[in-house]
Amino acid sequence: MDLVMVSSLGGKKFLVVEHQPLVAADIEDRLLDGGASAVSILSRPGQEIDLSGYDALIINATQDRELARKVVSNWENERCVFVVLHDDAVRAREAFPRAALVEIPFDSEAIRDALIEALASR
Repeated sequence: MDLVMVSSLGGKKFLVVEHQPLVAADIEDRLLDGGASAVSILSRPGQEIDLSGYDALIINATQDRELARKVVSNWENERCVFVVLHDDAVRAREAFPRAALVEIPFDSEAIRDALIEALASR
């Protein structure tokens, strides 16, 4: 396990909004391996999203762009860091200017790296 990853993610709580169970499980495993204290998964469309108590949100904007926009705009003044998974870099940068972006297709290491960078700059 990478010492930088553990110190950066150690003790943090993450919320992952991902409709594909295998992808969500991969992200969860990577975060827990990196020292996260908790990872919650929301996989059903329409679930209420409350970011209270979380250090970061990882959301797949290609699955539900409106939900991603709503959540990021409603919670942008909180301490929470946003990592948005997207399939169009230009549109994603316009829609989510303050979020860390990870382009699809991605691997869980890219998400981890985006989280570490976003948490460090918070």
